[in-house]
Amino acid sequence: MADLLQATYSVTGGYDIHIQEKGSGPAVVFIHGSGPGASGGSNFRENIDAFVDAGYRVILPDLIGYGASSKPEGIDYTLQLFTDTLYDALQQHGVTKAALVGNSLGGGIAIQMTLDHPEIATSFVFMA
Repeated sequence: MADLLQATYSVTGGYDIHIQEKGSGPAVVFIHGSGPGASGGSNFRENIDAFVDAGYRVILPDLIGYGASSKPEGIDYTLQLFTDTLYDALQQHGVTKAALVGNSLGGGIAIQMTLDHPEIATSFVFMA
């Protein structure tokens, strides 16, 4: 796993959302779960090269509160906060359609994002 492109986007509320990317082709967004050390890279690092080799654009966001993204204190980390900040960052990153892979909390975020923005999901994979 080398040569990941990295970007950070300022989203609604002034928070920063960090995204890593590798490959080209149809987008697959891997949405990590919660827990100590959780991030896009830590949850899905073993999957990146297989998807890139299969012709996909792998998108690895760090949710608000995780990884290299903002970790604001004194706010409620609601499903809607995760969904809205991730959606905003994906739009800024040029991701308008994608297969959504959600691990645990990431699955709930994928579902909520699709309920709020049905045009984004081309397919789903839910884990855990």
